[in-house]
Amino acid sequence: MTDELPQAAPAGVVAPLDKLPPLENGDRLTRSDFEQRYEAMPHVKKAELIERIVYMPSPVRVRSHGKPHGQMMDWISMYSAATPGVDCADNTTLRLDPVMNHNQMPCYGSMQQQVGMPASAMMIT
Repeated sequence: MTDELPQAAPAGVVAPLDKLPPLENGDRLTRSDFEQRYEAMPHVKKAELIERIVYMPSPVRVRSHGKPHGQMMDWISMYSAATPGVDCADNTTLRLDPVMNHNQMPCYGSMQQQVGMPASAMMIT
């Protein structure tokens, strides 16, 4: 792995999908390069770009992830159903900033912005 970013195509030019290198854990990419490679690999179930570094986690286990995840989704779903202005989502890709971070949140809750109050979000990983 090198600290240099790979050479991207000139602005506005998209490489053919069959010519893109595969995503690999530890790659250092721009968000647009990450998104192009991710789109070209439909068999990849989860990949994240955090501070320009690609993370591709291993599969999860029932006892250590699946069951607690289900319980958290039950809780956040009931809370959002009972609380006006609160939304929830499951296994959702979230762009945290315009340039570098592209995360996939297992549980996500957000409170819609009210007049005079900032919007807030809760991410449970």
